[in-house]
Amino acid sequence: MRVDGDGQDSPGGIPTQNPQPPPATTPGTATPAPDAHPGGPGLLTRLATPVTMVIGGSACISLSAMFVKLSDVNAGTAAFLRCLLALLLLAPLAVVELRRLGPRARRPVLTDLAAGLLLGIDFVFWAASIRDVGASIATVLLNIQVIVFPLLARLLTRTPLPRGFWLTTPVLLAGVALAGGAIGDPEPGSSPVTGILYGTAAGVAFAGYLFLTRLGGTHPRPRTTTPPPDEHPRGQGQSRDQEQRKAQDQAQGQGQGQGQGQKSQARDGGRAPHPPTPRPLPAAPSRSRGHIAVPVCTATFSAGIASGILGALWTGIDPMPEPAALGWLAAMAALGQVLALLLITPALPRLAPATGAALLLLQPVLAIGTAVAFIGERPTVTQYAGCVLVIATVWYATRVGGGRRAQTPVLRAAGRG
Repeated sequence: MRVDGDGQDSPGGIPTQNPQPPPATTPGTATPAPDAHPGGPGLLTRLATPVTMVIGGSACISLSAMFVKLSDVNAGTAAFLRCLLALLLLAPLAVVELRRLGPRARRPVLTDLAAGLLLGIDFVFWAASIRDVGASIATVLLNIQVIVFPLLARLLTRTPLPRGFWLTTPVLLAGVALAGGAIGDPEPGSSPVTGILYGTAAGVAFAGYLFLTRLGGTHPRPRTTTPPPDEHPRGQGQSRDQEQRKAQDQAQGQGQGQGQGQKSQARDGGRAPHPPTPRPLPAAPSRSRGHIAVPVCTATFSAGIASGILGALWTGIDPMPEPAALGWLAAMAALGQVLALLLITPALPRLAPATGAALLLLQPVLAIGTAVAFIGERPTVTQYAGCVLVIATVWYATRVGGGRRAQTPVLRAAGRG
């Protein structure tokens, strides 16, 4: 999920502001003193660097699985109520954003609705995986998306896959099997087979969600053969000689055009010729208008519908769980979805893709640490080895295959929770 205002159109860069001229002073008045507290207004900005924002967002997301387990509700209830509670926070943000930026195009909205259906399926299976293999392992298993997402791109858009993808896929699958307990010693009381199946289903659904949101991240912009106006006046990259040659070419073109226009006008009985109509060319993709909360709110709405239907058919839904359970789910919705969105999404475009991917890998690491420290999970040695293998493989894949040309799905998983 990507966002910021206009910073997306220059990925990896921070939009610069035009310097403001110094305030004018009149005789007899004192020149205003410089800010005596340089760390005052800008202190929060300096502390909230892109790196610290991504780390904070990753910490929020890493708590989500623990909150699901602490709520002690079934998978359908956890998935449906997390969507409902998140909508209570996202809807006001979306309304403000629509007033500020205007409505989105129809195609991205429909894509977000379709993606949200897959997200709801992911929420249900992920919650079921947490109950079977624990919060820490379920978070690691979700990284199966790193395999599924490129395969979807290959099958549906014929995107070529690098050789490294086929080399890392078996390693990642082996790590998933070890982490889930299908190979080696599982954690006592866990159900490794069903846990891996549910975790894999969640990863597949989430990869489909990522694929659709990537398709909906751009909207068609009509393009014509009419040249755009000069965006570089003299003094900004255009020399005087170039300007003179351009003026001469325009004068010659006007002279020839007048001669041809007079002949054409004489043939047409004195009527002025019509200006040529620009020919439309194929639509060129362009970035969306910087909406952040609106696409997430739209996807969360349809995710609530999908999780409600699947949960009602599979596990049932308890609309009024215990107050403590509702509190844990509210904390998950506020931290893992809303706050993580506000922290990670504006920060990722300002980081190099490899840096952002490496920081987002803190999510499974922190999830393991919090689950062990606060809810008493005790993965076995082989499960720890599988977790290390999965995280190392994902890190390698994002370092080698993740660039500005094709962001990896890890980078697009911001704010998932």
